[in-house]
Amino acid sequence: MGFRLQRVARDRAVPQQELDTAVTSEQAAVAAVRAAEAILKDAELQQRIGILQAQAAVESDTAAVIQAELNLSYTIIRAPIPGIIGFLATHKGNLGGGWQS
Repeated sequence: MGFRLQRVARDRAVPQQELDTAVTSEQAAVAAVRAAEAILKDAELQQRIGILQAQAAVESDTAAVIQAELNLSYTIIRAPIPGIIGFLATHKGNLGGGWQS
């Protein structure tokens, strides 16, 4: 609250009600500023949380890709030497089973 209004109220040149109203208005303004600051801090924290969650999701997805590539590598059969090692008795799509020795 302004120093002027306090001085004038002290000299009884302003009614007490006007001084009380000014004090209450100042307190309300201070409370509004503090509330706005709290809202801003909350928004900043929410944004930071969102960024961290997105980074965690990226890391998780990267790990899933690495795991999928590893699983895929287990499905590849590599011959120790180049060339043909034998002839196929069946072809892709043939019904298997029923082999007897």
